Amino acid sequence: MIQRSSRRSILKAGVVGAGAALAQTSKLPNILLVLSDDHSAPHLGCYGDPAVQTPNLDRFAAEGMRFDRAYTTAPQCSPSRASILTGLSPQRVCMTRLHAPLPREHRTYYEVLRERGCFTGVAGRNHHMDGLQSKQQWHYDVHRRNNLVSMPERVDFLHAGKQEDAPAQFQLFLDKKPKDKPFAFQVGFSDPHMPWTAEEFEKKYRLEDIRLPGFLPDTPEMRRMMIQYYAEVSHADMLFGQVMRVLEKNGLRENTLVLFMGDNGASIPFGKMTLYQAGWHVPLLARWPGRVRPGSSTAELVSGVDLFATFLEAAGAPIPAITESRSFLPLLEGRPFQGRDYVFCSRGWHERLDLVRGLASRTHSFLYNVWPKYSPPQPPQSYDPSRVDPKLAAKWARTTRPLYEMYDLRSDPWELDNLAGKSEHKAMEDTLKEALSEWMEITHDFLPPPNINLTRPNPNPF
Repeated sequence: MIQRSSRRSILKAGVVGAGAALAQTSKLPNILLVLSDDHSAPHLGCYGDPAVQTPNLDRFAAEGMRFDRAYTTAPQCSPSRASILTGLSPQRVCMTRLHAPLPREHRTYYEVLRERGCFTGVAGRNHHMDGLQSKQQWHYDVHRRNNLVSMPERVDFLHAGKQEDAPAQFQLFLDKKPKDKPFAFQVGFSDPHMPWTAEEFEKKYRLEDIRLPGFLPDTPEMRRMMIQYYAEVSHADMLFGQVMRVLEKNGLRENTLVLFMGDNGASIPFGKMTLYQAGWHVPLLARWPGRVRPGSSTAELVSGVDLFATFLEAAGAPIPAITESRSFLPLLEGRPFQGRDYVFCSRGWHERLDLVRGLASRTHSFLYNVWPKYSPPQPPQSYDPSRVDPKLAAKWARTTRPLYEMYDLRSDPWELDNLAGKSEHKAMEDTLKEALSEWMEITHDFLPPPNINLTRPNPNPF
């Protein structure tokens, strides 16, 4: 069973009273959130990846805090971004599938901050919070006919366009902002989402310099894939630098809390749309001059839902009683902070049906594969299983997957050795199952929790 302290950590630990951040100053801060799309940790130079070239983000990290254990609530865009906006898990806001509209009854941090006097806006990829807004899609008219389109009402400024427009749109937003108001603004990049077309940045990389993660076989095709991916990351880094220059040109650097985060993992094998680490472990960087110590880092577990409470506390706004969000503002400011024991993730429909729930603890990852069907990644043409580690070969050879997977991230960061079902690891498996089951219960998940014996035959089905 979960100890009482762990149970508290699932629900409320880490939330501190609104307004604590304003003890140092009566001036409300500006808040700027920049989201990249399909971006796994550790693919930034500041995370220790020696190949990727990200000078702007590396400089930004040196000016603030790097989070080494930040996670999203879903390995796909729309559900993850819905959690960031609302402080609630995807199943709780009815957005476990891609392109679902965010229900009106769930308030976003934009709306709460607007009540605090902030001028609010979004530019770039807001990513389908009103569903996929294309007239060629069947639900375009359905959403309008049933009054499901709500994003234009939630913010003062909305420009859902190309990522290249984001810096100019940020400037337009600032031009429209009343001079006496603070702002809360979100910039959404498409990079490094597919298609990978940043050919001008690909020239900066060489095959021999690429260091592949240990869950990928080292083949020329895989190295070429990573060069294309890195080029998109470098393009996003360039755009980030342009956004920062807009902020500084307008004299807003000093009183602005800026966060950069990936919205889910990279679109590579065992990444996006999976609950392996590459699917939902993402970069998160924070800077707030005078409040966040430059060059700092933390290994505390942080979830995408936590941005909601963090932004609200920074603005002195009350944090709703019903929330899964925990403010990490004390951590940013170097104050006492009670961190999470677990972060949680859910996977729903995205191009194909798949139902997975999972968690990460300080030491382990746990996956609950509810849906039995599995579409394994296709190995590259030059892949030779006899020339790789047997555990890696076994991972790539799977055509089915077990109900449960558990990995010790300290000794097995690439998740190659499944410990679930092994007697010597039963105590840990039971603890993680119980934690995941409790989270599924309190978030009203429609799936059966893993602490129910799903393999036991029902002697009386009627």
